[in-house]
Amino acid sequence: MAEQTPVYVISVAARLLDVHPQTLRNYERAGFLRPTRTEGRRRLYSADDIEQLRHLIGTVEQFGLNLTGLKVLLALREELQGLHTALNGPLAQADATLAQAQVARLLLLLAGETSSLPEEVDTDSDSSR
Repeated sequence: MAEQTPVYVISVAARLLDVHPQTLRNYERAGFLRPTRTEGRRRLYSADDIEQLRHLIGTVEQFGLNLTGLKVLLALREELQGLHTALNGPLAQADATLAQAQVARLLLLLAGETSSLPEEVDTDSDSSR
């Protein structure tokens, strides 16, 4: 069976993750994942979904974050990964200017300015960890 095949209903997924089903609904509402829906609108989670959620829940617990804090952390990580990639090659003036703008955005995020956070978070990079 493929890791992306949705097989777990919300109650089983919650039990596997040792959380309340409402926690999974909150993660979905916050945009961290989109479980597959059956024709009857029941949520189905895949093994990959479970691993992604395990990583996200672990991060929340490790750093004592709420879901907004998790969004900030993931946005910061994505920005830093982009900067790291950009700084590993030769930098033209335009690239240096872009890197400076990214650093400015990161500093705003760290200062608590969350208006530039994306509504939905791309967590595909999390599943590769």
